[in-house]
Amino acid sequence: MFNPDTRYTKQFVIKSYDVDAKKKASLQSISRYMQEMATLHAMKLNLGFHDMMKENRAWVLAQMLISIDKLPSFHEEISIKTWSNGPDGRFAMRDYEVMDNAGNIIGGASSTWIVIDISEKRICRLDDYFTDYRYSDIKYALNRKPTRIKSIQETESIHDIKVNYSDLDINGHVNNVRYIDFILDMFSEEFRMKRNIYEIEMNFLKEAKLGDQLRGKLLQGGNADEYLHTLMNESAGKPSFTARTKWR
Repeated sequence: MFNPDTRYTKQFVIKSYDVDAKKKASLQSISRYMQEMATLHAMKLNLGFHDMMKENRAWVLAQMLISIDKLPSFHEEISIKTWSNGPDGRFAMRDYEVMDNAGNIIGGASSTWIVIDISEKRICRLDDYFTDYRYSDIKYALNRKPTRIKSIQETESIHDIKVNYSDLDINGHVNNVRYIDFILDMFSEEFRMKRNIYEIEMNFLKEAKLGDQLRGKLLQGGNADEYLHTLMNESAGKPSFTARTKWR
């Protein structure tokens, strides 16, 4: 039976390959740490990659909301804590807190995951993993959950991407973090040097595979600090990814 009170914490030191031109940990690096935390915690709970593969199943990230008040600097030590908030319909909820070396919370995240049958490409019920347990100690790190982000039709900029082998993850489709690379590369160098991203909300809609053609769309949102993103999978005729970013 899944234990909802289990927490998992791990320390990370910001390496040279984790920082950007501003000598701060990139949002992509923070996202990679969180991805690793989910993997390690699932293994500890006997729900990891190899455990799921025995049933021909896999965990797939569906939505994620990350908000960072202060990006850590090169060589800074941080801690990340993750925990499960149990099932929410067909989704399994996982949250995170990011703390600096003094224990101050500098960011957090909330994510939703699904279990898929790899052969049949269908979403599986979560009953086998959260059977007969009522979650009474639910805590959302950001006091909110990820939401649905609609695909945009209008665009201020277009960026065409071909999925290469280096973009793929252990399941053979585009790694979650690579989507962040794709959309952030649509901003100009001048914009990136003057502005700092502090929040990203993402919907992972359809897997993108080797050779797929993606068309990136970018549009400023209703607020000056907000931008909307869509990665349309031209090969499939459907969006693979939508997102909302916020900048200071």
